[in-house]
Amino acid sequence: MERPSSYVTLGMNQPNPMKKNTALMKKTLSNYWPVLLVALGLCLFSAATHGASVPVILDTDIGDDIDDTWALAMLLGMPELDLKLIVTDYGNTPERTRLVAKILQRAGRTDIPIGTGIKTGNDSLAQERWVGDFDLSAYPGQVHADGVAALIDTINAQQHPVTLITIGPVPNIKEALRRDPSIAAKARVVCTGGRIYKGFENGGRPLADWNVRADAASWQALVAAPWTITTSPLDASEELVLRGESYATVAASQDPLARIVMENYEHWTYRSHYPRDASSILYDTAAVYLAASEQYALIQTLTLTVDDEGHTRITPGGKPVRCQLGWQDRQAFDALLVQTLTGAPRAARHAEPQLVQDVLEGKRQEARVSWWGFDPEDSTAYLQEAINSKVQRLILDRQPSAWITRPLTGVSDQEIVFEAGTELVALKGAFRSRGDCLLSFRECENVVLRGDRPDAGEPACIRMHKQDYQSAPYEKSEWRHGVACWGCRNVLIQDLAIEQTGGDGIYLGTAAEQVPNRQVTIRRVDCNANHRQGISVISAEDLLIEDCRLRHTSGTAPQAGIDFEPNHPADSLVRCVVRRCTAEHNAGTGFQICPQFLNSTSTPISIHLDQCISRNNQQHAIHLCSAPESPPAGQLRITRFLAEHDAMAGLSVQFNPFNAVRIELEDSILRDCALTDQFFPPLYLQGLEADGRPAGNLHFKNVTVKDDRDRPILKIRDRKGNGVQSVTGDIILERNGQRTPIIVDDAWLETMRE
Repeated sequence: MERPSSYVTLGMNQPNPMKKNTALMKKTLSNYWPVLLVALGLCLFSAATHGASVPVILDTDIGDDIDDTWALAMLLGMPELDLKLIVTDYGNTPERTRLVAKILQRAGRTDIPIGTGIKTGNDSLAQERWVGDFDLSAYPGQVHADGVAALIDTINAQQHPVTLITIGPVPNIKEALRRDPSIAAKARVVCTGGRIYKGFENGGRPLADWNVRADAASWQALVAAPWTITTSPLDASEELVLRGESYATVAASQDPLARIVMENYEHWTYRSHYPRDASSILYDTAAVYLAASEQYALIQTLTLTVDDEGHTRITPGGKPVRCQLGWQDRQAFDALLVQTLTGAPRAARHAEPQLVQDVLEGKRQEARVSWWGFDPEDSTAYLQEAINSKVQRLILDRQPSAWITRPLTGVSDQEIVFEAGTELVALKGAFRSRGDCLLSFRECENVVLRGDRPDAGEPACIRMHKQDYQSAPYEKSEWRHGVACWGCRNVLIQDLAIEQTGGDGIYLGTAAEQVPNRQVTIRRVDCNANHRQGISVISAEDLLIEDCRLRHTSGTAPQAGIDFEPNHPADSLVRCVVRRCTAEHNAGTGFQICPQFLNSTSTPISIHLDQCISRNNQQHAIHLCSAPESPPAGQLRITRFLAEHDAMAGLSVQFNPFNAVRIELEDSILRDCALTDQFFPPLYLQGLEADGRPAGNLHFKNVTVKDDRDRPILKIRDRKGNGVQSVTGDIILERNGQRTPIIVDDAWLETMRE
């Protein structure tokens, strides 16, 4: 952010090179040409590389002067700049983060991470009326509490040098350099800051530039670091005002970026200080432009130092800094800014711009993602734009190679269809945040995510890179899911393979105020080799999971095929049906039900496992572990179930009192379970240890246990001596070719005690 001219300075009584004072320039620069040539080459390398997006980080004090908002919108509209992270800096950074998050959500760019930088004040923002009561906790994108750490990590994660755009005071940068000085070798800085000559004419002595003088020590650290710096001081940026037709075009545009800018401008506290037909001074748009190109700018390299008052002075032996001292073509810059905010550059880069335009105008209800474009290295922008079009049916069409992406955010009322054989693959080196999911839906409704069923060959696939996430430089996490839904309604996920995620294949979580997912169907999905679970169900009502494979889960506990595990007493597991699903070769349990965080006041659970198979899992086939204190009520019904060769029990029940969850096991077979474990038999029942009630409410009907080992088939562990109650039914034991019917009564149960 820049402040008006009464606030700024970069030197005192300094001659103007625009008036051809070449003697001073030659004297100042003569000893620095080798250094400057290297710096110049580094600074221009990215801008001169056509066809490749430049990785950038934005460090901003957005929310005071409105120019930061214009700059962010401009940056979002420039495909040649690949925005990796936005970090809020200086002042009330948590509030600045809320503003950034709302802008990104409105722009459909919640794939861009946000970092909350160093807080230096509590003042309210000049754009607080636009931010309103925006709830950051419900924001679907990634927000880093430690923005400085996120900045360091992002720089270190890139394969190519990063352009760090700073458009305000820079305490974040000073702290980042303190923590990791090596970042200066991996980035260049493009900034707005300082005043070189403007205002010093005729002996003028204006104050130092706000961006610098607000925290001069931080700017001293920035200038002292061994990276190259390009700055747009007030000499060039103070003249950036859109007027006349240029301003009118942005004001009238319905492009999302233009609407975001104009809404903020109209709600800005200082709007009345500026003409109705013009913008305020758009200082910070200059830095965004210089990150991509210098075609319209006048650049000279000067050797500068920053004094304790924030003045940046030309000093022999100072830091060589590339300074924009004016414009070669201001009209061309204005036209670029207008086009960027009103959508023209994005339309021009689409593979099929007319078809895309038809979609945006509502003329087509079906579209192909390739109309927006395809990049074999990173198609995130095309994918997210296509999703954000909200076209009713979006086809992810098969390409010569996989669709590579960073995190994506879904929308309501959309069907996404994967053509047979299509792959949607996580970008290597991305997904650094602990909660980065490949495809996220928050409080969406009427969502379909499905693959075309192939007559032969491989199904459509969503794939991440689990092994990468399990070691440095990634932070340990279990939440990098493949598909995640929070508080969604009427969702179908069907005919897909989801594999190698850094969390769950599919995650069904709660939205704000514990809103569950409702009317969700997951059908014919193969969840393979995921990190934590094949499917996690935190809260759901009217859930159907059928004909799914849940296999090879391994990485972090519970490592189950399916895990029903609420996080809060207000979560729901109501009318959940799992039908004809197979859980096999998982490092944990096949089917896990763990309502440990529910209690007796929670809505009773109702789960039905029908015609399911558990095979060769390293723990139990089915495991219910209820709350040790105040367990919930409800029903777990298991019918036509087959468990075979699971390492632990076919059915394990812990902490369920006789008057809590009713467990029914009917028409089922437990075959050769717990053969490799010395503690568990095929059936296991453990009593409560914090409650005096007997364990139980377990009922068998036409259950066959095939077990050739000479041992009890049920172990009752009752360390508190509370006993068991309401355990009934009939079991057939098949052992060494003999079939023995068992009536489950008190006498038989007594023989099963540990």
